[in-house]
Amino acid sequence: IIDGNKLISSVSRSLAIVNTYLKPGNHIIQANYIKNDYYNSSSTSQTITMDRETPTVTIIAGNIEYGQDLHVKISVTNIIGQTINVPVTVEINGRKYATNEFDVSGLNPADYTINVQTALTDEYNAKLASKTVTVSKIKPNVILEISDEVIEGENATIKAYLPNDITDT
Repeated sequence: IIDGNKLISSVSRSLAIVNTYLKPGNHIIQANYIKNDYYNSSSTSQTITMDRETPTVTIIAGNIEYGQDLHVKISVTNIIGQTINVPVTVEINGRKYATNEFDVSGLNPADYTINVQTALTDEYNAKLASKTVTVSKIKPNVILEISDEVIEGENATIKAYLPNDITDT
């Protein structure tokens, strides 16, 4: 019995093994042997303390091109891979976010570091993680338009178009 939850295991060669995940904190573990034709009942208990865990922080974000939104998702898990809910602070380009999933708009071409800090809780240590993403420049497709009728000795009209209303600044 662990914290009031009954776990059953058979005894083999005087040993019973139970595999279970124990969250950080105090736990009361009790072992009970049920009597049979040869042995009387027996029990013992012990309280153990599990230290705080250090969570795993995964930053899910990829490189983008200028003009696209950067989608950021933060995953925080315990040592057995279960998603845990701890407060996070995310910082990108000097701006802070307090949520696990969001979009960032208006980033200029450059490399950006995403810094994530989880909060210290009763069960989990604080954890810092970072990832660098790149906002790359776009290579626009230049479209040429040349008038069909070009007469020798006269000026030809040639137009070069850029998509998306690009203007030199």
